[in-house]
Amino acid sequence: MKFTKTPGVYVIVNNATDKVFVKASLNVVKSVDKDLNQLRNGEFENEYVQDDWKEYGENAFNVYQVAQCGIGKLEYELGYYTAKFDADCFENGYNGDM
Repeated sequence: MKFTKTPGVYVIVNNATDKVFVKASLNVVKSVDKDLNQLRNGEFENEYVQDDWKEYGENAFNVYQVAQCGIGKLEYELGYYTAKFDADCFENGYNGDM
């Protein structure tokens, strides 16, 4: 799935550790661009993702959009994918680290 300018959920995947950070956005393409710029500049909102970005480098990460939905389902989809990827568990993801 390509990034959309609509609401949706996307994941930042660390391929070196298999850890996942799940995010929701009203405009996925804009948010992904912002996140990548922040990661490249050492300013990302989640220090654990940022630390791993520094350690493993940009090439160790991929970003995928996993859902496109209406605004009313955004919170549900975020919860669904956070659970699906077990992203709130420290061993598997970064969402519990915030």
